[in-house]
Amino acid sequence: MSRKKQKRKKIEWKTQLKFELIGLSLLIISVIAFARLGSVGEVMVRLFRFFVGEWNVVMIVGLFITSIFIMVKRQYPSLFTRKLIGGYILLLSFLLLSHLRLFDLLEGENGFEDRSVIRNTWSLFWLQMSGEAPTMDLGGGMIGALGFAVSHFLFDSLGTYLISFFCFAVAVILITGKSLTEMSENCISY
Repeated sequence: MSRKKQKRKKIEWKTQLKFELIGLSLLIISVIAFARLGSVGEVMVRLFRFFVGEWNVVMIVGLFITSIFIMVKRQYPSLFTRKLIGGYILLLSFLLLSHLRLFDLLEGENGFEDRSVIRNTWSLFWLQMSGEAPTMDLGGGMIGALGFAVSHFLFDSLGTYLISFFCFAVAVILITGKSLTEMSENCISY
């Protein structure tokens, strides 16, 4: 065998090993987080809850799917395809609705001294981490808080519902690749 072929085989083997190790590492992390195994599992869940609140499972599943993709395809996934951007917008829509519901519940109980959504979400997260508040509801996490703060400031509660519905419609269009008219015609024809 020539030296060129040996060198190419060595480079291919190293590349395959790199993707295999990265994929396996992400797979183990996602399984540990999903099962909440030990300190690492709890830290990962808390980190994901910080960003997306109740929707932390979506990030764990995304990490799991990414790990499988890396191991099978032996390449890094493109994170900005049309369908993935649609998925991100769909997630944002759910984060907005979750945060809107959370703040409707919290405001109904005893109101707020501080009107800042972001500061209240931050405080609620740390109260939950210290065990002083129930860990059941965190809305859409800090991403949901940021989206809710902007949309609520600009459009109020009803407008936030409309923005969330708009994001949902845009996400469906991006994911399916069909316009709403095409989808409604297909539904009518059945």
